Amino acid sequence: MTRLITDWICDMENSAAGWDRELKKLTGAGYREIGSMVSGWSAESISEAAECEKVAVVPVTSGLGTISTFAESVAAIVRAMGFETFVTEGTDVNGIYEAHVKDADIVFMADDDRYIALNIRDGSIGDNNIATASGYVELLNKMAGEISGRKAAVLGYGIIGQLMAQFLADKGADVAVFDKNPDKKQSAISDGYQWIDDSEELRLYKYIADGTSEGNWLSEDMLAEDVLIAAPGIPFSLTETAQKKLEGRYVHDLLEIGTAGMLGLAI
Repeated sequence: MTRLITDWICDMENSAAGWDRELKKLTGAGYREIGSMVSGWSAESISEAAECEKVAVVPVTSGLGTISTFAESVAAIVRAMGFETFVTEGTDVNGIYEAHVKDADIVFMADDDRYIALNIRDGSIGDNNIATASGYVELLNKMAGEISGRKAAVLGYGIIGQLMAQFLADKGADVAVFDKNPDKKQSAISDGYQWIDDSEELRLYKYIADGTSEGNWLSEDMLAEDVLIAAPGIPFSLTETAQKKLEGRYVHDLLEIGTAGMLGLAI
């Protein structure tokens, strides 16, 4: 899991609801719809859960410690989905206990290695890696109209890239993988995917799921003119010029899509 920086998410309490609306314009799906697509619950079930389930966000201080505003940002996203939400005053185990005492049904928490939503009533769990990969693939599928039978490139074959490749293949896409590390080639081929040897070949792919975390390396001249991109990787791969030229043709955020999917999995 990429460790966020405070400056990246410092305004999320104010922007979370607005991005929900923007996602609906771009893809036809907002936070609740993402939660539904990732989990298999209906959108109506998500709405019903919002009326009766309470969510707590517990700050965790282990490892490198808490990221300022992280808990508040998560709470803002969950609140934008209509759920009663609070950030615990206590941290770590004490915070989990506080969530229980205050009758929370679902607890969000993250350390250096993992970010989860845990339903403390029935044990359901939403893992950020799974929810993020699934959420972005679902949005790319929405943007494409239907990804089945179409060529899709996955950039980066780390944890998120591997999951996105799997989810795309499950939807019937013809998946090829590009990674700057040639050591990933055998793994990708063994998993049943094609391999892209040269970044110049990316122009052949209209549909791209970008799981890289290098930042600012993917320019518009490397991409198809009609490209559609779902990019959970942090920092964002597209150069500033490419972001401006391709506005409306890509989806990328820092926390929201994965968090919405996690909540869907945990209800």
